[in-house]
Amino acid sequence: SLLEHKVIQRLVGFGNSILYYYSPKVYELYSNTRRSLLKNQSGLAWNFLNCVFPATIFNFGPLTVILDHMNKQNFTSGICSIITLGNYDPTKGGHLVLFDLGLIVQFPPGSTIIISLAILCHDNVSIFSGEKCLSFTQYFAEGLIR
Repeated sequence: SLLEHKVIQRLVGFGNSILYYYSPKVYELYSNTRRSLLKNQSGLAWNFLNCVFPATIFNFGPLTVILDHMNKQNFTSGICSIITLGNYDPTKGGHLVLFDLGLIVQFPPGSTIIISLAILCHDNVSIFSGEKCLSFTQYFAEGLIR
């Protein structure tokens, strides 16, 4: 299955590792919540064994374009991992736009960012015909942390 594919497992592990390195307190909260949920909900299965993020979005494009929004279902104090993939020219499109911070960030294929998508209004810049932009996002839903 897709969740067991070696490349997906590596992407998951990488997103998990950078969360651990750059935001250890959030990682610890996610890890403790994961442990508690699995202990108290016998029928619950985690998507990935090598990851504290319970939710994943695969956007296989070919044109991954989002309009400005905030992910209000995400844990407000939490962090998401976004990995971008594809074959587009990052100097001309695919930029990550962070409206609240007044930033437009080049986001080349193969890049990863950890960011709070629940509190930052964001979108991305369109790419050109013939190019592909894909994304892989991991996050923690607000309702799981109580």
